[in-house]
Amino acid sequence: MNLALTSLDKWFIANQLVLNITKTNVIKFTRKTTVHAPIGISYKNYVLDEVNSTKFLGIHIDSHMNWKTHIEQISHKLWHALR
Repeated sequence: MNLALTSLDKWFIANQLVLNITKTNVIKFTRKTTVHAPIGISYKNYVLDEVNSTKFLGIHIDSHMNWKTHIEQISHKLWHALR
């Protein structure tokens, strides 16, 4: 992963882009029965936060690739919109 991040960094520099490291998360996709072991990925001396779910392009994704978190978020918004 660190090698991939180094390649991404070169691509960002070549295209005059900046990676917002404070908004960058690590999510490990696993089966529900898999024992979770932390990954520990760093980028430019900053340890990336490992999360169980994250929001990407408006969709809530979790580490088990189910829709529970996304449905809960959408249901919450709908509930408040209809009140």
